[in-house]
Amino acid sequence: MKLLLAGATAAYLRAARDGLDRPPWTILEEPAGATDGQDTASTIASLIAQERPDVIYSPVIVGAGLRVAAARKLLGAGAPPWLTSVGGFDLMPEYQEDDLADNVRSALRTADGLLPFAACDADRARQLGFGGRVFPIGPPVFEVDISRAPRAPSPSRARRTIVVDGRHDRLDRGLVALAGLRSISDSLAGYRLIVMNAGPDVVIAATVLGSDISLPVTFATAEASTPGAVLAAQSAAACSIRLSLNQQIDWWDVAALIGGALPILGSGSAVAAWADANFKVEQVDPEDPNEIGAAVKSAIDGQSVNWQARARNAATARRAFGSTRTATLFGYAVRACALGA
Repeated sequence: MKLLLAGATAAYLRAARDGLDRPPWTILEEPAGATDGQDTASTIASLIAQERPDVIYSPVIVGAGLRVAAARKLLGAGAPPWLTSVGGFDLMPEYQEDDLADNVRSALRTADGLLPFAACDADRARQLGFGGRVFPIGPPVFEVDISRAPRAPSPSRARRTIVVDGRHDRLDRGLVALAGLRSISDSLAGYRLIVMNAGPDVVIAATVLGSDISLPVTFATAEASTPGAVLAAQSAAACSIRLSLNQQIDWWDVAALIGGALPILGSGSAVAAWADANFKVEQVDPEDPNEIGAAVKSAIDGQSVNWQARARNAATARRAFGSTRTATLFGYAVRACALGA
């Protein structure tokens, strides 16, 4: 049997090969450099007509999923079933341009199967028009094979680093995280700050903050904030701050869990409610510096109390988001969607 991966990365290729190895499937990839548009839809439709895959999978709707939906529309009744995952920006029409929001709703109405990353993804997708089969919740596929990721030093010792995701845009709130730290400046003596995914505005704000309160600050640009670099920083941090209106599980969150840093996340974060993992995380209003500061202070003051919870986070995350479990759930959903079972 054949699977066409749209928007494939090396991690998705690994999950597909591991999850569909008995009997082995043929894994097809979307043409390299694909962008949204009629020409790309025609190219994908031609590939489908030529190779006749049994099922198509896309990890998101915005981007790969929209290309798949357009190609299937060109093929009509001869199109193979389509399994997709959704999350975050896919399910936030209030932050999308009108045309994009309409296209996402239209695409969701035509998808046959949904492999959600969290229960809230499935609920929201149905609200936006999805009417197909919802498969069991599966973890996102990450570029880092968690089973091979180095184990963090025991979090039982006090850590003196705070790491912040510096992304600040329509959905992310890196600057608000810095304002939260400023609100507890008296509690940060002896700590240092690492700001990753740092753009120019965040670098300026963090530099001023560090100068004002004598807080050592180091930066990593988005390009330098590789999955391995993020994990290394989390493995030395007392707490990890990622504030976003996007509730989707991010590699940042999982790296914090397995690295032994206490995650401080925007309210409603999917990782906090992921399956039955019962992760120890702090959820805050991503727009409220005082609430953010209070959560950071609680995290750094309570390290001796929270270290067992952080150790459980690490062990549980390795099981919940490990590549073996990911591949198994992915393979099950692909097979079932292809066979209509």
